[in-house]
Amino acid sequence: NFTIVTLLFLSAPVITADGELEFELAPDTAGVSRVSFQLLADAGTGAAVDPNGETFNFTIVTLLFLSAPVITADGELEFELAPDTAGVSRVSFQLLADAGTGAAVDPNGETFNFTIVTL
Repeated sequence: NFTIVTLLFLSAPVITADGELEFELAPDTAGVSRVSFQLLADAGTGAAVDPNGETFNFTIVTLLFLSAPVITADGELEFELAPDTAGVSRVSFQLLADAGTGAAVDPNGETFNFTIVTL
């Protein structure tokens, strides 16, 4: 079973007879895809295995950022994008300390949300 983000992959993830995960990412993309698979036959013999066997889940993540977004001491949002990527990233920040004094602030304070879109 696959849930495919069609813009993320040129070829969908597959498990080869050797047990290797193979897929090809689309150029200039970033995103997340959750993949699930279940072994239905022994690749070496072709013999059926337990149809109620374990399902394996994993996540494939391709990053939009080379460096994570941060808020600088002067209040600027800074980040470095991966070259030739396109995508959407939602970023949340909460002020935990005063950048000027280092003093703790209200841990239940306001959360700031940003959406970064690259085309």
